Amino acid sequence: MPTILYGTAWKEERTATLTELAIRSGFRGIDTANQRRHYFEAGVGEALAAVYRAGVAMRADLFLQTKFTSQPGQDHRLPYDPGAPIPTQVEQSFSNSLEHLGTGVIDSYLLHGPTRPDGLAEADWEAWGAMEAIHDSGRARLLGSGTYRAMLVPDEAIITDQTRKLVYVVGKDGKVAPRPVETGPQVEGLRVIKTGLGPAELVVIEGITTLQPGIPVKANKVMMKPRAADTSPTSQPDTAPPASEATTK
Repeated sequence: MPTILYGTAWKEERTATLTELAIRSGFRGIDTANQRRHYFEAGVGEALAAVYRAGVAMRADLFLQTKFTSQPGQDHRLPYDPGAPIPTQVEQSFSNSLEHLGTGVIDSYLLHGPTRPDGLAEADWEAWGAMEAIHDSGRARLLGSGTYRAMLVPDEAIITDQTRKLVYVVGKDGKVAPRPVETGPQVEGLRVIKTGLGPAELVVIEGITTLQPGIPVKANKVMMKPRAADTSPTSQPDTAPPASEATTK
């Protein structure tokens, strides 16, 4: 993956000319989006076709990144049926991007600006699930999103009770209680909690097998960080405020 990508937003009718110039000048990473409001993705495709014909670069030389943009970020020129289910919208937008860019595989496919800054909305998670299906099909090599705020906990803090996933939280009275949560993907070794936790709550991350609902604990607070080597467990349950910011890879 190149360290720098050439951004193609807001270039309108000059998109093809400027993108071709960028590639001729040495750029090998190109960023665009299927969002006609700010990008002209088809113009990027015109530039790609021109450099291929001229022998300046081949498809294998380039890193192509594009994005799915939900309806709030679009104008009236939508690349999908607005009445279709969100997974269908993602598939329609992605297929349209493949056509625009004249390729069968996208190197990096992004969720373009989640619909809210304080975590992913349900519609964002639906879109992400459809993007994962595209990745699993081999048509997108990498997935990502804009930065959003989310709670993160280690997987060992999550237990399963039949069909539910739970974490233990420590209340103001110092007693533990199970809390149902909905989980998302991993980020830097920690699990995104989609719903069920507030940003100030304390989550038990060690000593879980010894806990019973309602028992008092003396918690040792630790700050959650990207996962490193395991440490030896302490005699008291360790707790941590969930980390608050993450970017999905």
